[in-house]
Amino acid sequence: MLRAIPVRLGPRRVNQDGEFVDRPPLIDVCVSCEASWSTATARLPQHNGIMYPALIDTGSEATAISREIALAIGASQSSPAVLHGFSGKQQCEAVDIHIVVPSQNLVFSSRAAVTDLSSAGHTFSIVLGRSFLQHCRFTVEGPAATYQLLWIA
Repeated sequence: MLRAIPVRLGPRRVNQDGEFVDRPPLIDVCVSCEASWSTATARLPQHNGIMYPALIDTGSEATAISREIALAIGASQSSPAVLHGFSGKQQCEAVDIHIVVPSQNLVFSSRAAVTDLSSAGHTFSIVLGRSFLQHCRFTVEGPAATYQLLWIA
C-alpha cells in the first residue's frame, strides 16, 4: 500500500533567491530511541511529541541526527561510527533510533550518526538518506516546484 508522506519546501538558503532549487525537501518527523519497540508492537514507538525537520537527501547513504535530538530523546547507548562528507571522514558516535511519521503511522528504524548539523547553518535536524529512500518513491517535479514522497515498503 502506497502512503504519501507530506513534503514541504525548506527555507531558502542564505544569499539565495528563494527559487525551488534553493529550497530543500523536508518532512516533519518525531524521533524515538525506545529500545523495547519492534515492528511486532501494536503501537508507535514512544517519543517526546516534538516534530523535527528532516532533509530528504538522495546523496547521503545513511541517517544522521543532530546532537541536540540525541540528547532530547535520551539516546544514551552509542557506538563509534565514521561519517563520510564532502570534507572527508569524521569520527562520530551512532545511536539506534526510530523515525516516526505520525500522520501515516510509519516507523523507520535505523542506526543514525550523531553530528553537529546546526553549526553549518542548516535548518533541519535530521538527514534521511538512501537507507530511508530505499523504502520510498521520491519524485521531483521541477517545473511545478513540488516533491512527492510515497512510502512503498
